[in-house]
Amino acid sequence: MIEQGKLGPGERLPRESDLAAQLGLSRSSLREAIRALTVVGALEARQGAGTYVTSLSPQLLLQSIRMATQLLPTEMAGDLFEVRRILEPRITAMAAARMTSDELETLDADLGRIAAAAEHGDVEELTVADSEFHATIARSVGNPFLSALQDSLALSTLRTTIWRLRIEAGPESLRRLVSAHERIRNAISARDPGLAGAASEAHLANAEAWLRTAVRECGSSDEWAAWLE
Repeated sequence: MIEQGKLGPGERLPRESDLAAQLGLSRSSLREAIRALTVVGALEARQGAGTYVTSLSPQLLLQSIRMATQLLPTEMAGDLFEVRRILEPRITAMAAARMTSDELETLDADLGRIAAAAEHGDVEELTVADSEFHATIARSVGNPFLSALQDSLALSTLRTTIWRLRIEAGPESLRRLVSAHERIRNAISARDPGLAGAASEAHLANAEAWLRTAVRECGSSDEWAAWLE
């Protein structure tokens, strides 16, 4: 019914008994279906008010991807980075052509936060600022599906980024990190999609190479956890 447009965003589901009869289902089967659609972000239960169709936005519907990537075994993290390398350079290239002056100012502010956190060795703030930097780029493309997909994939590697910075955090390592983001920002500011995509590709390739080496050296999830500690 949602797929066919019979129930649109914001609409309330019919009473349980009526909907079960309409669909030819038992009420227990209907409740199971409603729970499943709630988990994937298509339905929302409101206390005392019934069950409603959500906005059906990509941000809600792609939450299941976010959950799935968080549950992936550690040894598959490199494969996830490979997916990001396919997606994010293209998003960054598109941003170079579409980003507004206001969005570029936001990107500059994100870059400033990255630089300040790196200078003070604040790993948590650096990680958050890094995430915001890439989210600003994705939002500027104007495609909510791309933005939500990029966010779902990037979030799953956030913890890895935190640990990487904790392990490698030294003046030269942090300077390289800031410089990588500066190259992306400058390419976008220059409205050069090819250069922007290449800068994003290089940034992600470096992170992926580090991650794959770390996973290969550890060999198992237990060894990986011990190595991170």
